[in-house]
Amino acid sequence: MDPISATVALVVVLVIVFVIIKSGNSLGGLIRGSIPVSNVISHWSHFFKFFTLSSNDFYTALQQELKEHEMPNAIMGKITHKEGGLLSASREYFRIRHGDIVFDVCAAPFGKDFFISWWLYETQGSMRTLFKRTKMRDFLTARAEKRTF
Repeated sequence: MDPISATVALVVVLVIVFVIIKSGNSLGGLIRGSIPVSNVISHWSHFFKFFTLSSNDFYTALQQELKEHEMPNAIMGKITHKEGGLLSASREYFRIRHGDIVFDVCAAPFGKDFFISWWLYETQGSMRTLFKRTKMRDFLTARAEKRTF
């Protein structure tokens, strides 16, 4: 690797580390699937009595249904969130992400019953985090406010 490429690579790594530190997240949190939330848009949960299904079967059926709708630029897959600290149990979610908008669905059997919850939120995009304390923030905020659903 030539010296210029090595320098560019080092600068990119330092910028990424800076963004992670400034956003208040650990690298481990980003690897596990945690992402900085800037705005919770909606949340819902429901407990279905005397209905049972495995989480995996539910997520598979959900993914097949969503693929039929051919949502452009949507990223889908399973992720895990820790319920608490490092040694706490993990809960599996199915995530649908489109840009800065994230939809996390949790489905789990509970005895003879079944529980489903979802969270819809907007993440703090990496560019917003990077330019948080600069004049570019106003420009990025104005652009973000023009989003339509």
